[in-house]
Amino acid sequence: MHRAHDIDRKSEGAILHERLDEIAARQARIEDVLVRLAAGKHLELLTTADVMRLLSIGRTKLHALVASGELPMWKLGGERRITRAELEAFIQRTAAA
Repeated sequence: MHRAHDIDRKSEGAILHERLDEIAARQARIEDVLVRLAAGKHLELLTTADVMRLLSIGRTKLHALVASGELPMWKLGGERRITRAELEAFIQRTAAA
């Protein structure tokens, strides 16, 4: 009985650790955007339609890439946006793979 409880506790800890890593990565992306904006750098935001057109993919594939974390998107109001820099980084990663 104690073993099952210990396993559950370990898996809860692993899930919590994974979630904290995701939050830290998101925070780092936010800080990067803020640094760029503070430096006066242009931050080009693309719509989901732009991204689908540029990658020649459909909505289902786009949602899968976003859900997997391969393609980070920002939610602004009710709209999703991706920076051109993040899209270019994604294209470079997939080309290198």
